[in-house]
Amino acid sequence: MMLKLKCILIENSKVRRRQVIKLIENHPSLELVAAHSNALEVGLEAHREIDLIFLAIELPIINGFDYMQSLRDLPMVILIGGNTDYGVKAFDFGVTDYLSQPITNDRFHVAIKKVIAITEQKMGKKEDEEHIFVRNKLNTKRVILSEIEWVEAYGDYIKLVLINEKVIVLSTMADFIKRLPQDKFVRIHKSFIINLEKVDRFNCNTVMVNGNEIPLSRNRKKEFRTALVN
Repeated sequence: MMLKLKCILIENSKVRRRQVIKLIENHPSLELVAAHSNALEVGLEAHREIDLIFLAIELPIINGFDYMQSLRDLPMVILIGGNTDYGVKAFDFGVTDYLSQPITNDRFHVAIKKVIAITEQKMGKKEDEEHIFVRNKLNTKRVILSEIEWVEAYGDYIKLVLINEKVIVLSTMADFIKRLPQDKFVRIHKSFIINLEKVDRFNCNTVMVNGNEIPLSRNRKKEFRTALVN
């Protein structure tokens, strides 16, 4: 049975609201419950069996950030904004994704892939529950391997980019790749390790991982291609 996620849209602009409604209605895993022009119209609806909110930042009276702060048990949120500078602040709020206008069909589908992956995890439907433990500041954190999108060199540390968060770990790239299953992860650049299951497409110079462009170094192309077919 196909997963069906109930969602609402809060967007002040009629033009942008129509665009997002069309994207939602054309996606087989989404069901639009309601579309609103401001946050005051929503009331308690977001707490009533809603899986996802598409939320514009620039709203009248109560903006998107203030609205999120006003709710308890916030469902997953995809923020929508016309300014890319909002992106950093958006992820500080723990949103699932941030879409900058104009929204392309491909970028929209990448965002929904993240929502579906998180939902399946919560429902206990993830096939791969392999995990490792990493040191994050003063804590030890359990990381599900299938949630790792890519690993990035980060000075004296590495950054694990997961489906819904980023984790900074004290390690070298060379040491960390040894902890990962070779059939699922490959180093494609001195600064990047990717999860092969997250690859969307690639060319001679880059690999797209869930909508993000990762550089592919010349001396690692053969290793990458071999890993893909094995």
